[in-house]
Amino acid sequence: MEDEELKNLLNDLESDRVERKTSLLLSATLDDLDLELFRRTYLPASLASEIIAENQRSIAEQLTSVRFATIEPQLKPTNLGLLVVGQDPRQFISSAYIQFLRLDGTELTDPIKAQKEIGGPLPDLLRMLDETFQAHISVALDITARPVEIKQPDYPIVALQQLARNAVLHRNKVYRDFQDLAKAIAQQTHVNVP
Repeated sequence: MEDEELKNLLNDLESDRVERKTSLLLSATLDDLDLELFRRTYLPASLASEIIAENQRSIAEQLTSVRFATIEPQLKPTNLGLLVVGQDPRQFISSAYIQFLRLDGTELTDPIKAQKEIGGPLPDLLRMLDETFQAHISVALDITARPVEIKQPDYPIVALQQLARNAVLHRNKVYRDFQDLAKAIAQQTHVNVP
């Protein structure tokens, strides 16, 4: 395959991916977006405070500028908008959740020690996932080895958080990495993004 053909194919794939993420759900309305979450959480995380202060755009213009809504033919939320700041994303996108499993073994067929389905808009979903990780991490405390206590978690929380965020961004493409990490660390944790 020629370089130009490969470039065109990659552009087409990227265009298709963006199209799917920003496509409309005809039954959704702006009432299905949490506009306060958009103002309070998304905008400050995405833009400098000076830009937000100077911004004279309407909420509709702000939503369309980040592809959370589209104007044509009328103002409607996109899939992306519903996933990131939707009131109830699963009402429109049934797979908009994360399934956390803690297994008693190394295989998905082993007994489940704990499980939780985590849903909601993306900022809330990631916060609840982090809380779930924290609740399921045991920290050994050694006060005898040194004058200062040594804390040793059974899982590296930062690695779990990073893999979880990659799983959310790339869907199930990194599931294998999660499975491998879980086996390498303690062979008990899996996160599945349907």
